[in-house]
Amino acid sequence: AEYMGLMQVVLLGSAVYVALLLLFGGGRLRQCAGPLWVALHVVVGLLPLVVIVVLTPDLIRMHCFVANVELMKDREAVATAQFRTKARQAMQAIRTLRVLSRMSYIVAAGSHVQPAPLGAEETLVLRQAFNLYDADHSGAIEPAELERLLLTLTDMNADQRAEARRCLDANKDGHISFDEFCLFIARGLALKSSEKEEEVDLWRLLGGAIGPNDAPSGTISADVLHERLESVGCPFSIGELRSLLLEVDEDSDGHIAFDEFREMLELYSHDHGP
Repeated sequence: AEYMGLMQVVLLGSAVYVALLLLFGGGRLRQCAGPLWVALHVVVGLLPLVVIVVLTPDLIRMHCFVANVELMKDREAVATAQFRTKARQAMQAIRTLRVLSRMSYIVAAGSHVQPAPLGAEETLVLRQAFNLYDADHSGAIEPAELERLLLTLTDMNADQRAEARRCLDANKDGHISFDEFCLFIARGLALKSSEKEEEVDLWRLLGGAIGPNDAPSGTISADVLHERLESVGCPFSIGELRSLLLEVDEDSDGHIAFDEFREMLELYSHDHGP
């Protein structure tokens, strides 16, 4: 746009110069200096036009190249931002999975626990998990759906599962609404534990091995991690997950050790920028 505007100005200036020269100065110049002098003035007036005609293709190519580079940068920035958002959602999904697996602790703590605030991304992750557990898409988790959830993600006995149902169903209508589900999870997130304890719990929950003295050992593969994320409805493809692991997988073998897992949690639990 800048180049086109410049060319228009120069062309207009050249045209005005030649027109004024011919209209008002042509006769006087012919009398004083002859036709060669007039021709010289015309050439001088048209010279910018000639230069522009010669340079225009290069200017257009340069402009297109710069525009394409800027477009590629913008697309890359958007793709990076979208990937980081999904990565943060994946980390939140992992923590949601931990809360669900620790339902017995939440039930034992009671309803007096002040719920932790939920941000937009956390709410989105919970909506994905809720939709997964709401198998019939009725807008609520029915008793049979909740029973399957408890049997799949926890080791609760029958009495504990009954107590969990009672705690989740805040309005006692026999169904678990999304708001009730979020409230229960928010109370679970409010139950503080040490960072080390949380990391070890997450490692174990995701299939990582635990050695003597509760020390994490071994590695977790991208396939296993993808399977666990699917269990809470996190829409993270296996390809995206492998790209995520490459950020921390030092030997690029598709598996992460516990130290690399901790680095991933730290890197994507919050927005640290590009």
